[in-house]
Amino acid sequence: MAFLDIQNLTKAFGGLRANDNISFSLQRHELIGLIGPNGAGKTTLFNCISGHYPLTSGRIIFDGEDITEMKAHDVSRRGIARTFQVYVASGDLSVRENVMVGCFMHTHSRNKARSKAQRILKDLGLYEQVTADKQCKACWAIEGKTWFTQRHHRETPHRIENGEAYV
Repeated sequence: MAFLDIQNLTKAFGGLRANDNISFSLQRHELIGLIGPNGAGKTTLFNCISGHYPLTSGRIIFDGEDITEMKAHDVSRRGIARTFQVYVASGDLSVRENVMVGCFMHTHSRNKARSKAQRILKDLGLYEQVTADKQCKACWAIEGKTWFTQRHHRETPHRIENGEAYV
Protein backbone atom coordinates (compact mmCIF):
# COMPACT_ATOMS: atom_id res chain seq x y z
CA MET A 1 0.00 0.00 0.00
CA ALA A 2 1.27 3.47 -0.91
CA PHE A 3 2.09 5.92 1.88
CA LEU A 4 0.70 8.82 -0.17
CA ASP A 5 -1.68 8.02 -3.01
CA ILE A 6 -3.01 10.81 -5.25
CA GLN A 7 -5.91 9.54 -7.35
CA ASN A 8 -7.23 11.53 -10.34
CA LEU A 9 -6.77 14.86 -8.57
CA THR A 10 -8.37 17.78 -10.39
CA LYS A 11 -8.48 21.38 -9.19
CA ALA A 12 -10.32 23.94 -11.27
CA PHE A 13 -10.71 27.65 -10.69
CA GLY A 14 -13.80 28.48 -12.70
CA GLY A 15 -13.02 27.38 -16.26
CA LEU A 16 -9.26 27.05 -15.63
CA ARG A 17 -7.98 23.58 -14.68
CA ALA A 18 -4.79 24.13 -12.72
CA ASN A 19 -4.49 20.36 -12.10
CA ASP A 20 -6.23 17.88 -14.39
CA ASN A 21 -6.56 14.21 -13.47
CA ILE A 22 -3.19 13.86 -11.66
CA SER A 23 -2.32 10.47 -10.17
CA PHE A 24 0.85 9.23 -8.46
CA SER A 25 1.91 7.24 -5.40
CA LEU A 26 4.76 7.57 -2.93
CA GLN A 27 6.12 4.87 -0.68
CA ARG A 28 7.34 5.68 2.82
CA HIS A 29 10.79 7.40 2.70
CA GLU A 30 10.55 7.90 -1.06
CA LEU A 31 11.44 11.34 -2.38
CA ILE A 32 10.27 12.64 -5.74
CA GLY A 33 10.66 15.95 -7.51
CA LEU A 34 7.95 17.82 -9.35
CA ILE A 35 9.20 20.13 -12.05
CA GLY A 36 7.48 22.41 -14.52
CA PRO A 37 7.35 26.00 -15.70
CA ASN A 38 5.73 28.83 -13.74
CA GLY A 39 1.97 28.47 -13.88
CA ALA A 40 2.05 24.71 -14.46
CA GLY A 41 0.08 23.97 -11.26
CA LYS A 42 2.83 22.69 -8.95
CA THR A 43 1.94 24.95 -6.03
CA THR A 44 -1.76 24.30 -6.56
CA LEU A 45 -1.08 20.56 -6.29
CA PHE A 46 0.79 21.04 -2.99
CA ASN A 47 -1.99 23.28 -1.69
CA CYS A 48 -4.52 20.54 -2.50
CA ILE A 49 -2.48 17.76 -0.85
CA SER A 50 -1.93 19.82 2.30
CA GLY A 51 -5.63 20.73 2.61
CA HIS A 52 -5.30 24.42 1.75
CA TYR A 53 -7.44 24.04 -1.41
CA PRO A 54 -10.47 21.76 -1.76
CA LEU A 55 -10.34 19.39 -4.73
CA THR A 56 -12.70 19.69 -7.65
CA SER A 57 -12.50 15.89 -7.95
CA GLY A 58 -10.22 13.00 -7.03
CA ARG A 59 -8.94 11.51 -3.80
CA ILE A 60 -5.91 11.82 -1.53
CA ILE A 61 -5.03 8.82 0.63
CA PHE A 62 -2.33 9.30 3.26
CA ASP A 63 -1.07 6.36 5.31
CA GLY A 64 -4.27 4.44 4.53
CA GLU A 65 -6.64 7.29 5.47
CA ASP A 66 -8.70 9.34 3.04
CA ILE A 67 -7.73 12.98 3.74
CA THR A 68 -9.43 14.43 0.65
CA GLU A 69 -11.96 16.55 2.50
CA MET A 70 -9.86 17.46 5.52
CA LYS A 71 -8.93 21.04 6.35
CA ALA A 72 -5.26 22.05 6.45
CA HIS A 73 -5.00 21.93 10.26
CA ASP A 74 -6.34 18.35 10.31
CA VAL A 75 -3.98 17.27 7.51
CA SER A 76 -1.10 18.88 9.41
CA ARG A 77 -1.97 16.97 12.58
CA ARG A 78 -1.65 13.75 10.60
CA GLY A 79 1.85 14.71 9.52
CA ILE A 80 1.69 16.60 6.22
CA ALA A 81 2.62 20.25 6.55
CA ARG A 82 3.30 22.81 3.86
CA THR A 83 5.92 25.49 4.22
CA PHE A 84 5.99 28.57 2.06
CA GLN A 85 8.76 30.05 -0.08
CA VAL A 86 8.68 33.30 1.83
CA TYR A 87 10.33 33.01 5.24
CA VAL A 88 7.86 34.24 7.86
CA ALA A 89 9.13 33.13 11.27
CA SER A 90 8.29 35.46 14.09
CA GLY A 91 11.35 37.65 14.64
CA ASP A 92 10.22 38.59 18.13
CA LEU A 93 10.34 34.96 19.24
CA SER A 94 13.50 33.02 19.98
CA VAL A 95 14.56 30.10 17.80
CA ARG A 96 13.31 27.68 20.47
CA GLU A 97 9.96 29.51 20.73
CA ASN A 98 9.48 29.35 16.96
CA VAL A 99 10.03 25.58 17.06
CA MET A 100 7.65 25.37 20.04
CA VAL A 101 4.85 26.75 17.85
CA GLY A 102 4.79 23.45 15.93
CA CYS A 103 4.97 21.46 19.17
CA PHE A 104 1.73 23.02 20.40
CA MET A 105 -0.07 20.93 17.77
CA HIS A 106 0.30 18.01 20.21
CA THR A 107 0.27 19.60 23.67
CA HIS A 108 -1.05 22.61 25.52
CA SER A 109 1.76 22.37 28.07
CA ARG A 110 4.45 25.04 27.66
CA ASN A 111 6.98 22.84 29.49
CA LYS A 112 6.32 19.82 27.25
CA ALA A 113 6.50 22.01 24.13
CA ARG A 114 9.80 23.53 25.33
CA SER A 115 11.29 20.07 26.01
CA LYS A 116 10.12 18.75 22.63
CA ALA A 117 11.51 21.82 20.83
CA GLN A 118 14.86 21.35 22.54
CA ARG A 119 14.96 17.66 21.52
CA ILE A 120 14.07 18.57 17.91
CA LEU A 121 16.82 21.18 17.72
CA LYS A 122 19.35 18.73 19.21
CA ASP A 123 18.22 15.83 16.98
CA LEU A 124 18.67 18.00 13.91
CA GLY A 125 22.08 19.19 15.05
CA LEU A 126 20.87 22.78 15.20
CA TYR A 127 20.89 23.37 18.95
CA GLU A 128 24.66 23.80 19.16
CA GLN A 129 24.89 25.99 16.02
CA VAL A 130 23.16 28.95 17.60
CA THR A 131 21.88 29.84 21.00
CA ALA A 132 18.34 28.48 21.13
CA ASP A 133 17.27 31.68 22.88
CA LYS A 134 18.58 33.86 20.04
CA GLN A 135 15.78 35.88 18.48
CA CYS A 136 14.93 34.86 14.92
CA LYS A 137 15.26 38.42 13.67
CA ALA A 138 18.96 38.12 14.54
CA CYS A 139 19.32 35.02 12.33
CA TRP A 140 20.48 35.06 8.74
CA ALA A 141 17.71 34.43 6.20
CA ILE A 142 18.81 30.82 5.56
CA GLU A 143 18.93 30.12 9.31
CA GLY A 144 15.48 31.63 9.61
CA LYS A 145 14.13 29.36 6.87
CA THR A 146 15.57 26.38 8.74
CA TRP A 147 13.88 27.49 11.99
CA PHE A 148 10.58 28.08 10.21
CA THR A 149 10.73 24.60 8.70
CA GLN A 150 11.41 23.11 12.13
CA ARG A 151 8.24 24.74 13.50
CA HIS A 152 6.40 22.11 11.44
CA HIS A 153 8.58 19.17 12.46
CA ARG A 154 6.64 16.72 14.61
CA GLU A 155 6.72 13.08 15.59
CA THR A 156 6.20 12.13 11.92
CA PRO A 157 8.07 14.79 9.93
CA HIS A 158 6.20 14.65 6.62
CA ARG A 159 6.01 17.97 4.88
CA ILE A 160 5.72 19.71 1.57
CA GLU A 161 8.32 22.40 1.14
CA ASN A 162 9.05 24.68 -1.80
CA GLY A 163 7.90 22.11 -4.32
CA GLU A 164 9.39 19.11 -2.50
CA ALA A 165 7.35 16.51 -0.62
CA TYR A 166 9.04 14.85 2.35
CA VAL A 167 7.11 11.76 3.47
